[in-house]
Amino acid sequence: MKTKNKKTMYTVDQLAEAAGVFGSNPVLVKAALVTAGQETYTEEDARKVIEMFKQKEVK
Repeated sequence: MKTKNKKTMYTVDQLAEAAGVFGSNPVLVKAALVTAGQETYTEEDARKVIEMFKQKEVK
């Protein structure tokens, strides 16, 4: 039974497999999350990291 305060954590690989949920591809999702430096993320945190990564200027 889940409690409201406990959010599910996902690994980088799990989130990359579900890249469509973020409107992206697995390579971009994995790059964004690995660059951020954590091993696990909530869906909400992953979404924020991925969006920030997409908006970075490419040099």
